[in-house]
This record gives sequence, structure tokens and C-alpha cells, in this order.
Amino acid sequence: MHLRERTGDSTYEGTFIAHWLHKLLYFEVPLWVFVVVYTLFALAVVYSWLKFRPRGFRSNTQIF
Repeated sequence: MHLRERTGDSTYEGTFIAHWLHKLLYFEVPLWVFVVVYTLFALAVVYSWLKFRPRGFRSNTQIF
């Protein structure tokens, strides 16, 4: 960062890894993108629940 600053280039706060992790995890997109993604995920969960029904627990299973 010091060398970038000396050449007049743009700098950022924090460490290299923290900077890029922040860019990777906290990206900016319009709100409607999140709504669409969350809705599609919820529909996939409901579909998988209906397509592959979970079996109930058996009460008389042996552990040992």
C-alpha cells in the first residue's frame, strides 16, 4: 500500500486478504436479484421436499 500511495495510485483500507474477501462476500446488486434468487431457492426446497419425501423415524431401532 505504501508503494501504491507513493506513486499516486488508489489505495484501500485494511489488508490485502480482508479487502478481497470483503469484495467477494459483500457485493452490490439490485434488491430484485436477491428476491429472485431467494424465491428460486425456496421453490427448489419445496420441490425437493415433494419429490423426495423424507421417511419418518423408526421407534424400535437398535443403537448397538
